[in-house]
Amino acid sequence: MTRKIEEIVQIAPSVWPEQTLEVQPGDMSRFVPMGMGLGAPMIMLPWDNLQSVASRGNYYQFHPHSGHPISGAPETEPAGGVVYFDDGCAREDIDALLRIMGVRSWVSDYAVFRQDATSPEDRFLTQMRIIGGSALRPLFGIQESPESKQFRQQPLEIGQGQRI
Repeated sequence: MTRKIEEIVQIAPSVWPEQTLEVQPGDMSRFVPMGMGLGAPMIMLPWDNLQSVASRGNYYQFHPHSGHPISGAPETEPAGGVVYFDDGCAREDIDALLRIMGVRSWVSDYAVFRQDATSPEDRFLTQMRIIGGSALRPLFGIQESPESKQFRQQPLEIGQGQRI
C-alpha cells in the first residue's frame, strides 16, 4: 500500500513562520545555489588588475545553476544536482543514485519542502526539496529556534524514506 509523504516525514511550511526571509526555502521556483557560501579574501596575482580580480569570483562562494548538463555541474562537490524520475524505480537503483550523488543517507536532521503542481503547464506532479538542517541558516538565513528544530527532526534518515 502506498503511503503519503506527509505520513512518513514532517513537511516544513513553504513560507517559514515567524521569520522574514529574503528567499523562502519552500519557493520551488528558485534553485538552491551550489557551493560552500564562504567568503574568502580576494587574492591579487602579479599579472592581475583590479578588474580581473573582481570579475574572477571565488571558488568558495555560492554558484548559481546554469542548466547546462556538463558545465553546470557543482564546482566544489564531487557529485550532486537535480534528478528526474518516475514511480517505477527499483529501491536498489535509488540507493545507488543517492550514493553516487553523495547524499549523506544517515542524516535525520533535514527539512522537507513539497509542492504539488497546479496545472499541466507546471510540467511536474510533485516537487520535493530536502535540505540538511545545518544548511538552512547559511542558505536562507533561518535562525536557530525550537520551531526550526521541530521542522528538521525527522523520524527517518534520508536514506530510509524511499524504503517505505
